[in-house]
Amino acid sequence: MTKANADLVGEVTKHGQARDDLLAKVDQYQTESQRQATEIETLKTKLRQTEEDFTKKLTLAQTTLREYRDQIERKETVLDGPAGRLTYVDYGRFEVHTNLTRSMGARPQMSFTIFDKDAAGIPTDKPKGTMELVQVGDSYSIGRIVKTLRTTDPMRPGDIVYSPVWSPNEPMRIALIGKIDVNRDGKDDRADLKRMIEAAGGVVDYDLPPPEAGKEAGELTGRDAWYVIDERMPFVLENKTTNVISSDEADFMKKKSDAIKEARLAGVRPMPIERILTFLGYDYHAPIRGRAEAVDSATLKRMLAPKQRDPNRAAEGTQSSGSGGPAQDAPMTNP
Repeated sequence: MTKANADLVGEVTKHGQARDDLLAKVDQYQTESQRQATEIETLKTKLRQTEEDFTKKLTLAQTTLREYRDQIERKETVLDGPAGRLTYVDYGRFEVHTNLTRSMGARPQMSFTIFDKDAAGIPTDKPKGTMELVQVGDSYSIGRIVKTLRTTDPMRPGDIVYSPVWSPNEPMRIALIGKIDVNRDGKDDRADLKRMIEAAGGVVDYDLPPPEAGKEAGELTGRDAWYVIDERMPFVLENKTTNVISSDEADFMKKKSDAIKEARLAGVRPMPIERILTFLGYDYHAPIRGRAEAVDSATLKRMLAPKQRDPNRAAEGTQSSGSGGPAQDAPMTNP
């Protein structure tokens, strides 16, 4: 009995010691858990404070950028800087010379708009016409007069050479927001506008097309110079059987509103499509080039072949000359 009591006391003591060890570990784990929870809350507070500071700095930077642009516009009364100047004009050969050079990044086939040398605001004044570079050298460039819009005030040396998508410093970054209908036929023509912008030396930095025209591409930042938007009504209205807006169209309208709001906050200026098309030299009256469905090769070859002299008529003319009679010339016909 004494031995059994001793064994019982030993077991109770051993289990009591094990229980105390487990309670100590539980207390240790609870303390560590509380310390980690406190550290997590501290990190969350720091992260939230960092986000707030970043948002404040970004808002301040955007506001400062808008204020600087407003000051520049009020000081110089222009919305953008000229790319160069005309140095020589020859309307007889439809040729102009500019001070644009190869080192500035100019290249042939780039289109420019010509404004008067005393134009107060380049994008707001009426342009004199458009020109296209045909030869670019190290000291000057040669251009071709494409169109003259003001016959009473032709192009003169010293006039401003302007492009909304190119500058001597770096390519202008453009954002396309919403549907882009160049020829107002009710269809999206953003691919054509992209080609015109890239041909003029610009870069499309951000593109937000409608759901049926593609997917969103690029990023809208404060480095963009313009955002192009088309708010005109098309000549040809789309036939819709219902006025119910789908979920994709609703999402697109929300993205469009958010993109315009973000562009305005970042100081990106709007550019109506009708204005940028004029600056890029687009002609609304130009015929739309289509593809030929069929070609009659024999008729085409016969039309393009040079006309042959009739040997019978040639022999008659020789006999008349040999008989000594006056030679009668064939009557001239108006081609």
